Amino acid sequence: MSASTGNKYAEKWTLERTLSALKTIDSYSCSSDCLYLGHALQVAGYYNDIWAYWRRKWRSCYQVINAMNRIMQRFEVRLFDKMCNRQIPVQAAMFALKHHYGWGREKEVEIDTQYIENEPAPEEKPQPEEKHPETVKFEKNMIMDSTTAQEINNRMIQEYNAANPYDPIVTSATFFEGEPPANSRAVKFKDGFFMKY
Repeated sequence: MSASTGNKYAEKWTLERTLSALKTIDSYSCSSDCLYLGHALQVAGYYNDIWAYWRRKWRSCYQVINAMNRIMQRFEVRLFDKMCNRQIPVQAAMFALKHHYGWGREKEVEIDTQYIENEPAPEEKPQPEEKHPETVKFEKNMIMDSTTAQEINNRMIQEYNAANPYDPIVTSATFFEGEPPANSRAVKFKDGFFMKY
């Protein structure tokens, strides 16, 4: 029967013992000959399952998780570096990087909702409705098909160009009834305006 967590006399992997073991593994992982975690664990006298056990047991302990992540990152960087410098075959390095570090897999983004739930919701200010020129046009002429609208637009362009021969409007401009929007490149004409595109 195993000892319960918190029983310091019977518990094998206390925080101090785990940190001591990680320090030993960390020292072996600094050797450039040590390419992956299993090698460092074997040299230090441990086995792969103990790594998974520590990760589960100390998942909320920053010191342990930080030390483990630092060791894993060292191996990841070393594999990539040796692959780039052609010291190990690309296929072997990519296999290890995919298998042990998840390269090529989509990583799930973990969001800590604890902070999000406690934040006050942002105040939403009602936005004033913008009336686009096209909306204004169709509100005034509800029963106007596209052919009629195009004919009116072409007629208004011809009238403007006849009245202003030195500043003509091209056919890509559209005529709208009413006042032009503020800060627009509109040209006023009669009871409406041309919107230049």
